[in-house]
Amino acid sequence: MGKVASTALDNALFKRGINSFHCHSLRHEEEAGRLSQLFKAQPDIPLAARELKLLAKHTALNMLVRWYRSNQVPADRKLKVVTFTRDPVDWFISHFVQRFGHDARPLVEWHRHVAGNGLDRDDAGKAAAEMFRQVGEILVEVRPSADVASARKKAMARVTTLNPPQPQLGQTIESAFGPVSWFERQFTSTSIFGRCRSSGKAASRSVISAPLRYWWYGSRISPNTWTRSVAMSALKP
Repeated sequence: MGKVASTALDNALFKRGINSFHCHSLRHEEEAGRLSQLFKAQPDIPLAARELKLLAKHTALNMLVRWYRSNQVPADRKLKVVTFTRDPVDWFISHFVQRFGHDARPLVEWHRHVAGNGLDRDDAGKAAAEMFRQVGEILVEVRPSADVASARKKAMARVTTLNPPQPQLGQTIESAFGPVSWFERQFTSTSIFGRCRSSGKAASRSVISAPLRYWWYGSRISPNTWTRSVAMSALKP
């Protein structure tokens, strides 16, 4: 999962002489999507340099994990997988700021298109506040804490009924589901990690994601609290 200080830990381990590898996902589906993007996107050096590097890295790590799963190794040589979680609201803020921090024009244009009030092109603060307000209302209404898949379906169905169409809002809501569904996507019976084990006993993926579900938007805060806390945090310099 990204935005959880995993890069900092990887650097710290490397400085201590520990052989570590860092990645956000090893799922075939995500790497297939990355490869598809490379074939379809407008060619440019930054895209090729970044995405080709990640594709090669994640493919190699996927093979490494599968080798460890199929070969017997001494206990002191076993592969250890360390994962992180983060408060979903804090994660969403970080992701949102990273997404629009360098170029807020898509966010501002979205607000101008929706509100039609002549918002100044440089006024990203008002656009961010309105985006958080709409995302917060929908998330609290669909309550992902009860059922992530059902909540995602309801949220996207609601977005499709909006007039004028708001694909930017849909993309932002989709990203908000990332923190909780990450574990369910990565640790499944068909993934390279399979079922995780804790203290020698099998632990299902529902147990892994339980702490995140507890802190999920719909259970933790009201719409007003969501809008106020997230919007204010995101607008800090």
